[in-house]
Amino acid sequence: MSISEEDIENFKNKYKSLLYDQIANFASKQTDFIAQIDKIGQYINIDTDIPNMGISFNHKLNELSRIFKKSGISIFVEFDEKYDLVTPNFVGNAIIEEMLSYISKGIKTLSDYDFVIEKLVKAKNERTRMLEESGPIKKIFFKIRSFFIPSTVSNITSYSEKEIEDANEILSDYKEIDEDLRNYNLKDNVVQSLVNFINERQYHDFDISKLIEENVIPTLQKLKLEDVIPELYEEISKSREQMIFSKNKSWELSPTQRLEIQMSTKKVANEVEQNENNVISKKDKEYND
Repeated sequence: MSISEEDIENFKNKYKSLLYDQIANFASKQTDFIAQIDKIGQYINIDTDIPNMGISFNHKLNELSRIFKKSGISIFVEFDEKYDLVTPNFVGNAIIEEMLSYISKGIKTLSDYDFVIEKLVKAKNERTRMLEESGPIKKIFFKIRSFFIPSTVSNITSYSEKEIEDANEILSDYKEIDEDLRNYNLKDNVVQSLVNFINERQYHDFDISKLIEENVIPTLQKLKLEDVIPELYEEISKSREQMIFSKNKSWELSPTQRLEIQMSTKKVANEVEQNENNVISKKDKEYND
Protein backbone atom coordinates (compact mmCIF):
# COMPACT_ATOMS: atom_id res chain seq x y z
CA MET A 1 0.00 0.00 0.00
CA SER A 2 1.52 3.28 -1.09
CA ILE A 3 1.86 6.22 1.28
CA SER A 4 -0.55 9.03 0.42
CA GLU A 5 -0.21 12.77 0.95
CA GLU A 6 -2.81 12.45 3.68
CA ASP A 7 -0.70 9.83 5.47
CA ILE A 8 2.31 12.15 5.36
CA GLU A 9 0.27 15.06 6.67
CA ASN A 10 -1.21 12.97 9.50
CA PHE A 11 2.24 11.76 10.54
CA LYS A 12 3.56 15.32 10.52
CA ASN A 13 0.63 16.64 12.56
CA LYS A 14 1.07 13.94 15.22
CA TYR A 15 4.81 14.65 15.40
CA LYS A 16 4.23 18.42 15.72
CA SER A 17 1.42 17.99 18.24
CA LEU A 18 3.55 15.85 20.53
CA LEU A 19 6.49 18.21 20.35
CA TYR A 20 4.53 21.44 20.78
CA ASP A 21 2.48 19.96 23.65
CA GLN A 22 5.69 19.14 25.52
CA ILE A 23 7.09 22.61 24.93
CA ALA A 24 3.82 24.28 25.95
CA ASN A 25 3.83 22.27 29.17
CA PHE A 26 7.42 23.29 29.87
CA ALA A 27 6.71 26.96 29.07
CA SER A 28 3.73 26.89 31.45
CA LYS A 29 5.88 25.54 34.29
CA GLN A 30 8.49 28.18 33.51
CA THR A 31 5.82 30.89 33.74
CA ASP A 32 4.77 29.66 37.19
CA PHE A 33 8.37 29.55 38.39
CA ILE A 34 9.13 33.04 37.06
CA ALA A 35 6.03 34.38 38.84
CA GLN A 36 7.28 32.89 42.12
CA ILE A 37 10.69 34.45 41.68
CA ASP A 38 9.03 37.83 40.98
CA LYS A 39 7.30 37.60 44.36
CA ILE A 40 10.51 36.67 46.16
CA GLY A 41 12.26 39.55 44.40
CA GLN A 42 10.01 41.98 46.27
CA TYR A 43 11.77 41.01 49.50
CA ILE A 44 15.18 39.87 48.31
CA ASN A 45 17.58 41.70 46.03
CA ILE A 46 17.83 38.95 43.40
CA ASP A 47 17.67 39.10 39.63
CA THR A 48 14.08 38.40 38.56
CA ASP A 49 14.61 38.99 34.83
CA ILE A 50 14.26 35.35 33.79
CA PRO A 51 13.58 34.51 30.12
CA ASN A 52 11.10 31.71 29.47
CA MET A 53 13.11 29.16 27.50
CA GLY A 54 9.96 27.34 26.46
CA ILE A 55 8.83 30.46 24.61
CA SER A 56 12.33 30.88 23.12
CA PHE A 57 12.19 27.31 21.82
CA ASN A 58 8.73 27.81 20.35
CA HIS A 59 9.78 30.96 18.48
CA LYS A 60 12.97 29.38 17.16
CA LEU A 61 11.21 26.21 16.02
CA ASN A 62 8.61 28.28 14.18
CA GLU A 63 11.37 30.30 12.52
CA LEU A 64 13.28 27.23 11.34
CA SER A 65 10.08 25.50 10.28
CA ARG A 66 9.31 28.43 7.96
CA ILE A 67 12.81 28.21 6.44
CA PHE A 68 12.33 24.50 5.70
CA LYS A 69 8.83 25.08 4.31
CA LYS A 70 10.11 27.85 2.06
CA SER A 71 12.61 25.32 0.66
CA GLY A 72 9.80 22.90 -0.15
CA ILE A 73 10.42 20.47 2.73
CA SER A 74 9.26 19.90 6.29
CA ILE A 75 11.50 20.16 9.33
CA PHE A 76 9.36 17.46 10.92
CA VAL A 77 8.98 14.65 8.37
CA GLU A 78 10.24 13.34 5.05
CA PHE A 79 9.02 10.69 2.64
CA ASP A 80 11.42 7.89 1.76
CA GLU A 81 10.42 6.84 -1.76
CA LYS A 82 12.87 3.94 -1.77
CA TYR A 83 11.16 2.20 1.15
CA ASP A 84 7.75 3.92 0.86
CA LEU A 85 8.01 5.21 4.44
CA VAL A 86 7.30 8.44 6.28
CA THR A 87 9.98 9.21 8.85
CA PRO A 88 11.14 12.22 10.85
CA ASN A 89 13.30 14.47 8.70
CA PHE A 90 16.85 13.46 9.61
CA VAL A 91 18.32 16.97 9.52
CA GLY A 92 15.24 18.43 11.21
CA ASN A 93 15.38 15.77 13.90
CA ALA A 94 19.04 16.57 14.58
CA ILE A 95 18.23 20.28 14.88
CA ILE A 96 15.25 19.72 17.18
CA GLU A 97 17.22 17.35 19.39
CA GLU A 98 20.05 19.88 19.65
CA MET A 99 17.62 22.59 20.73
CA LEU A 100 16.01 20.21 23.21
CA SER A 101 19.47 19.71 24.72
CA TYR A 102 19.48 23.46 25.44
CA ILE A 103 16.17 23.00 27.22
CA SER A 104 17.64 20.13 29.24
CA LYS A 105 20.64 22.22 30.29
CA GLY A 106 18.32 25.13 31.08
CA ILE A 107 16.14 22.95 33.33
CA LYS A 108 19.20 21.73 35.22
CA THR A 109 20.57 25.26 35.66
CA LEU A 110 17.25 26.73 36.75
CA SER A 111 16.82 23.83 39.17
CA ASP A 112 20.16 24.77 40.72
CA TYR A 113 18.99 28.39 40.95
CA ASP A 114 15.73 27.32 42.57
CA PHE A 115 17.66 25.23 45.12
CA VAL A 116 19.92 28.17 46.08
CA ILE A 117 17.01 30.62 46.37
CA GLU A 118 14.99 28.15 48.46
CA LYS A 119 17.99 27.67 50.74
CA LEU A 120 18.38 31.43 51.19
CA VAL A 121 14.68 31.91 51.91
CA LYS A 122 14.72 29.16 54.55
CA ALA A 123 17.81 30.65 56.15
CA LYS A 124 16.22 34.09 56.26
CA ASN A 125 13.00 32.71 57.72
CA GLU A 126 14.97 30.88 60.39
CA ARG A 127 16.95 34.00 61.32
CA THR A 128 13.74 36.03 61.44
CA ARG A 129 12.06 33.41 63.66
CA MET A 130 15.01 33.35 66.04
CA LEU A 131 14.90 37.15 66.34
CA GLU A 132 11.16 37.15 66.96
CA GLU A 133 11.51 34.44 69.62
CA SER A 134 14.41 36.13 71.43
CA GLY A 135 13.89 37.42 74.95
CA PRO A 136 12.79 40.99 75.79
CA ILE A 137 16.27 42.08 76.89
CA LYS A 138 17.80 40.92 73.58
CA LYS A 139 15.05 42.66 71.61
CA ILE A 140 15.69 45.93 73.49
CA PHE A 141 19.40 45.53 72.74
CA PHE A 142 18.73 45.20 69.02
CA LYS A 143 16.34 48.17 69.02
CA ILE A 144 18.91 50.40 70.73
CA ARG A 145 21.70 49.14 68.48
CA SER A 146 19.60 49.57 65.32
CA PHE A 147 18.95 53.20 66.30
CA PHE A 148 22.67 53.92 65.98
CA ILE A 149 23.38 51.29 63.27
CA PRO A 150 20.14 51.03 61.22
CA SER A 151 21.31 48.04 59.16
CA THR A 152 21.77 45.74 62.18
CA VAL A 153 18.35 44.06 62.19
CA SER A 154 18.22 44.07 58.37
CA ASN A 155 21.56 42.25 58.10
CA ILE A 156 20.43 39.56 60.50
CA THR A 157 17.39 38.75 58.38
CA SER A 158 18.88 39.28 54.89
CA TYR A 159 21.77 37.86 52.85
CA SER A 160 25.37 38.64 52.18
CA GLU A 161 26.46 40.07 48.84
CA LYS A 162 28.31 36.81 48.17
CA GLU A 163 25.11 34.78 48.55
CA ILE A 164 23.25 37.04 46.13
CA GLU A 165 26.17 36.98 43.66
CA ASP A 166 26.26 33.17 43.71
CA ALA A 167 22.54 32.98 42.96
CA ASN A 168 22.73 35.56 40.18
CA GLU A 169 25.72 33.79 38.64
CA ILE A 170 23.66 30.63 38.23
CA LEU A 171 20.87 32.63 36.62
CA SER A 172 23.44 34.24 34.31
CA ASP A 173 24.41 30.75 33.08
CA TYR A 174 20.74 30.05 32.36
CA LYS A 175 20.44 33.27 30.38
CA GLU A 176 23.46 32.30 28.27
CA ILE A 177 21.84 28.97 27.41
CA ASP A 178 18.63 30.75 26.45
CA GLU A 179 20.62 33.18 24.29
CA ASP A 180 22.36 30.29 22.52
CA LEU A 181 18.94 28.84 21.75
CA ARG A 182 17.58 32.15 20.45
CA ASN A 183 20.69 32.69 18.29
CA TYR A 184 20.64 29.20 16.77
CA ASN A 185 20.92 29.37 12.97
CA LEU A 186 21.39 26.79 10.24
CA LYS A 187 24.55 28.25 8.73
CA ASP A 188 26.54 28.24 11.98
CA ASN A 189 24.98 25.39 13.95
CA VAL A 190 23.58 22.68 11.69
CA VAL A 191 26.93 20.88 11.25
CA GLN A 192 27.49 20.46 15.00
CA SER A 193 23.86 19.40 15.46
CA LEU A 194 24.30 16.66 12.85
CA VAL A 195 27.64 15.52 14.29
CA ASN A 196 26.14 15.26 17.80
CA PHE A 197 23.05 13.49 16.49
CA ILE A 198 25.05 10.91 14.53
CA ASN A 199 27.51 10.27 17.35
CA GLU A 200 24.84 9.87 20.01
CA ARG A 201 23.19 7.16 17.93
CA GLN A 202 26.52 5.40 17.51
CA TYR A 203 26.23 4.65 13.81
CA HIS A 204 29.00 2.47 12.48
CA ASP A 205 31.69 4.35 10.55
CA PHE A 206 30.94 2.40 7.37
CA ASP A 207 27.25 3.41 7.50
CA ILE A 208 27.80 7.13 8.02
CA SER A 209 28.77 7.95 4.44
CA LYS A 210 25.59 6.34 3.05
CA LEU A 211 23.54 8.03 5.77
CA ILE A 212 24.86 11.46 4.85
CA GLU A 213 24.44 10.84 1.14
CA GLU A 214 20.84 9.65 1.39
CA ASN A 215 19.42 11.50 4.41
CA VAL A 216 21.48 14.64 4.89
CA ILE A 217 22.86 16.03 1.65
CA PRO A 218 19.49 16.22 -0.22
CA THR A 219 18.03 18.29 2.62
CA LEU A 220 21.08 20.54 2.90
CA GLN A 221 20.95 21.14 -0.85
CA LYS A 222 17.30 22.19 -0.69
CA LEU A 223 18.19 24.53 2.16
CA LYS A 224 20.99 25.95 -0.02
CA LEU A 225 23.61 24.81 2.49
CA GLU A 226 25.83 22.83 0.12
CA ASP A 227 28.88 24.74 1.30
CA VAL A 228 28.73 23.16 4.77
CA ILE A 229 28.91 19.60 3.41
CA PRO A 230 32.75 19.39 3.31
CA GLU A 231 32.85 20.78 6.86
CA LEU A 232 30.33 18.15 7.95
CA TYR A 233 32.47 15.31 6.59
CA GLU A 234 35.56 16.77 8.23
CA GLU A 235 33.93 17.26 11.64
CA ILE A 236 32.46 13.76 11.64
CA SER A 237 35.83 12.28 10.78
CA LYS A 238 37.48 14.19 13.63
CA SER A 239 34.81 13.28 16.14
CA ARG A 240 34.91 9.57 15.27
CA GLU A 241 38.66 9.46 15.78
CA GLN A 242 38.31 11.26 19.12
CA MET A 243 35.59 8.87 20.25
CA ILE A 244 37.78 5.86 19.53
CA PHE A 245 40.79 7.43 21.23
CA SER A 246 38.75 8.32 24.32
CA LYS A 247 37.68 4.68 24.69
CA ASN A 248 41.30 3.60 24.77
CA LYS A 249 42.88 5.23 27.81
CA SER A 250 46.20 3.63 27.02
CA TRP A 251 46.03 5.28 23.58
CA GLU A 252 46.79 1.89 22.04
CA LEU A 253 44.41 0.95 19.25
CA SER A 254 43.82 -2.54 18.01
CA PRO A 255 44.74 -3.32 14.39
CA THR A 256 41.02 -3.43 13.53
CA GLN A 257 40.43 0.02 15.02
CA ARG A 258 43.42 1.45 13.18
CA LEU A 259 42.09 0.00 9.91
CA GLU A 260 38.62 1.44 10.55
CA ILE A 261 40.04 4.92 11.16
CA GLN A 262 42.30 4.75 8.10
CA MET A 263 39.52 3.55 5.82
CA SER A 264 36.94 5.97 7.22
CA THR A 265 39.29 8.94 7.03
CA LYS A 266 40.38 8.08 3.50
CA LYS A 267 36.79 7.65 2.36
CA VAL A 268 35.75 10.93 3.93
CA ALA A 269 38.72 12.74 2.41
CA ASN A 270 37.84 11.42 -1.05
CA GLU A 271 34.21 12.50 -0.65
CA VAL A 272 35.21 15.96 0.56
CA GLU A 273 37.47 16.34 -2.47
CA GLN A 274 34.72 15.10 -4.78
CA ASN A 275 32.19 17.53 -3.29
CA GLU A 276 34.61 20.43 -3.64
CA ASN A 277 35.24 19.49 -7.28
CA ASN A 278 31.49 19.34 -7.92
CA VAL A 279 31.03 22.81 -6.42
CA ILE A 280 33.90 24.20 -8.51
CA SER A 281 32.52 22.58 -11.69
CA LYS A 282 29.08 23.99 -10.98
CA LYS A 283 30.47 27.49 -10.52
CA ASP A 284 32.57 27.20 -13.71
CA LYS A 285 29.50 26.12 -15.64
CA GLU A 286 27.48 29.04 -14.28
CA TYR A 287 30.30 31.41 -15.27
CA ASN A 288 30.56 29.97 -18.77
CA ASP A 289 26.80 30.13 -19.23
